[in-house]
Amino acid sequence: MTTLASAASELNAGISDREDALSATLARITSLAIRLVPGTECAGVLLCRRGRPEPAGAADGPARELDDLQVDLGQGPAVDVLAAPGPAVVEVGDLAAADERWPVFAPVARGRGVVAVLSVALVPRDRPLGAVTLYVRGEGALPPGAADVVSTFAVPAAMALHAARRVAGLDQAVTSRDLIGQAKGVLMQRDGIGPDEAFGRLVAASQHTNLKLVDVARWLVDDAMRR
Repeated sequence: MTTLASAASELNAGISDREDALSATLARITSLAIRLVPGTECAGVLLCRRGRPEPAGAADGPARELDDLQVDLGQGPAVDVLAAPGPAVVEVGDLAAADERWPVFAPVARGRGVVAVLSVALVPRDRPLGAVTLYVRGEGALPPGAADVVSTFAVPAAMALHAARRVAGLDQAVTSRDLIGQAKGVLMQRDGIGPDEAFGRLVAASQHTNLKLVDVARWLVDDAMRR
């Protein structure tokens, strides 16, 4: 049996994989949420980027399809949660009663066998980083107290997601610095110039082409490897 304490411990384990911290953490959030709430068989996570919901790709099968549907339609439990301030919760025990609230999402989701949904915001600080949504299908039902359990679980889940995104961002920054360093080396060797002039040429090329500096560096390194 999965407890909230053991769930928090498992979430932290996902962050240790530096190469895949974000996807590993998202996968743990969805799998643990399902294990914590009997009767649910699939779950997904929508991330919030620049105030807009975005699929995280952490779910498979029905959950991923339903997450994508929410984003495409701009309606659904996770969309409502991410639009609300603070640690919002949306629980609908009978999706047949939600047609007025989600006139397109609710009927389509029912057509895919969904009978109930529960979505909770992942808020590590002042604004949500995402929302986890549990989908109940077939003859299942949300058990009593499910919203309280998932809301409590959402606290360590939000902290783990925040940490994983920081690690992923750090890894991306390190990769960018490495590429720029390699591109400088290519220019220095090819043109017989110093590091400052090589960097200046990269910046000038970035401004001239309207490409990010790291993209210019990647192109130059790739081109040098093809020669």
